[in-house]
Amino acid sequence: MKIRRRKFLHLAAGTVALLVVSQSAWAQAYPARPITMIVPASAGVQALADPAVRSHFISLGLEIFPPERQTPEALGALVKADAQKWWPIIKELGIKGE
Repeated sequence: MKIRRRKFLHLAAGTVALLVVSQSAWAQAYPARPITMIVPASAGVQALADPAVRSHFISLGLEIFPPERQTPEALGALVKADAQKWWPIIKELGIKGE
């Protein structure tokens, strides 16, 4: 009699644990608020300082800006300048995003 009761208790405890774990895992999969990830840009700047990386990127035809233009402010200015340059052409041709 005790063996059956013990097996039943183990089964019941395992079922409850499975339900609790699955609910907490489901809750973690879909957070209730947005998540902000902050990634330091210094790693990219350091990688671009490596001559091997620079030469590989240049061989691929990529333009590498000097370190003083590798800042968030410089990127914002570049994006703004490109938008001012290309927006009239995009509107004139009626190009839409998919």
